[in-house]
Amino acid sequence: MTAAIHNGIKLPPAIQALRDEICALDRYMRGGRLGQLDCDARLDEWRIKYPPGMDRYDRLALLGVWEDDMAAEIVVRGWEAADEKRQETAVKRPKEYWPAQSTIDAFWYLVRLKEPDRLVAWLEDHPREKSYLLKLLETSNADR
Repeated sequence: MTAAIHNGIKLPPAIQALRDEICALDRYMRGGRLGQLDCDARLDEWRIKYPPGMDRYDRLALLGVWEDDMAAEIVVRGWEAADEKRQETAVKRPKEYWPAQSTIDAFWYLVRLKEPDRLVAWLEDHPREKSYLLKLLETSNADR
């Protein structure tokens, strides 16, 4: 498959297909065959998200106010702001380890057996999950 040319830019086949699908969605909505919620649902299925800063671009488009490279600048600034926010979040909050659901289920099974020696031995075999599971147990006891 060859790349299609759009406004002098060669588009890869996947992008061309996506563009064609979005144009079709637009036609369906304008023709009354799909509503905005249906279109949004389809875009969600395709996992298409607006890039950061796109809301500002839309507002300027509605106002009809911009200069030659203003749209690109807005999008780039939005991406930079999103990158900075992502880096701050990564620095402030390290990822907490979450054990698999099957491990959590096995833990609760052993708790319900009310055999402390067996539970302690099992926890010793699962050192990585131990702190998370004990916090889980403390939280459930505090709720009672």
